Amino acid sequence: MTVEQRLHDLEEQITSQKLVMDTLLQNLLSPALMVPGTLRFGGNVMELGLPGIQIKSTSSLPAFYLVSEFSRAPDTEADQAYLFGFTQTNSSEIGLRTNHGANPLSEIVSSSNTGTGGSAYFSHTRNGGSVVTSAGLALTMSNTFGQFTLTNAVLRLGSFTSDPGSLSDGDIWYRSDLDKVYLRANGATVELSGGGSSVMPVLFGTESVISLGSEISASAATRDASFTWPAANRRIYVPITITEDCTVVKVWWVNGAAVSGNVDFTLYTEAGVRTAITSGSTAQSGTTVIQEVNTADTALTAGRYYMSLALDNATGRISGYTPAIETVKSWGVAQEASAFTAPATATLAAAATAYVPTIGMSLRTLVA
Repeated sequence: MTVEQRLHDLEEQITSQKLVMDTLLQNLLSPALMVPGTLRFGGNVMELGLPGIQIKSTSSLPAFYLVSEFSRAPDTEADQAYLFGFTQTNSSEIGLRTNHGANPLSEIVSSSNTGTGGSAYFSHTRNGGSVVTSAGLALTMSNTFGQFTLTNAVLRLGSFTSDPGSLSDGDIWYRSDLDKVYLRANGATVELSGGGSSVMPVLFGTESVISLGSEISASAATRDASFTWPAANRRIYVPITITEDCTVVKVWWVNGAAVSGNVDFTLYTEAGVRTAITSGSTAQSGTTVIQEVNTADTALTAGRYYMSLALDNATGRISGYTPAIETVKSWGVAQEASAFTAPATATLAAAATAYVPTIGMSLRTLVA
């Protein structure tokens, strides 16, 4: 065979191979090419460019799969993990999910919706027979606030044997040596608990530290054991701060040397709203004793309140303190001129009498 014949045969082989390649490109690759740098897989378009690898999906179906072995149907594989994401007119979502068959084991998702902010969460679900248990960590956000949620799980605080250094507002930690929880707020460290025991006194009133106890002590005010009520139907409001949720079962006041007519004890919120804690109109009974009245057991949330007392006459006497009128006002004591029947909403006015009654509440049935 001559050289010319060999070259001719080689040219025919190259031409044949070129025809095969052209056929493959024409039938396989060309339909997938939309514009240079892009490929179409099913209905999804992938582009490789300077921004990176981008996939535009025609639906919210997952974009990337990791399966145990090559498969034309990754959804049917027993074990898989996939990254998914979609964008619609008013919402978008991206996440990573691991599955066992059709059962999701865990997922991390971030989503957003127009007008309602967005959310990000991690969840874990284990399927065992007919019992499904889950534990999740969620963070939801809106235009005005964020919320952190744990589902069927606990948030464990860091444990220290001394206060951690470099504290910032919002830090919270547990002191194992003291069995207490602390919070850093407004540049100060605040104790949140005392080893699970209550810090609220079982019996409290005007002289308690959560009311005017510190003020009374600092001013060295003397206690008048028998002070005539300033005016008929006058209601006097004494501030108190309830430091933790509790249940009040009784109210009380200290009678003086003379009793007359009826007394009414009612608790108000800081905003002046009447609560369910009230003695109602009760005949004053017993001189120089603590008079207690049983009330319906009422749950009280932590916060600032006003204890109030009113008499329907100016003859009965109630024990109390008599500092200067300016001192009474500075303590936050207020009055209402005519409010023997406890109004639904208090109308606080400046105190007009240099007098603060000794009154209070109880978390137990026994007072005196």
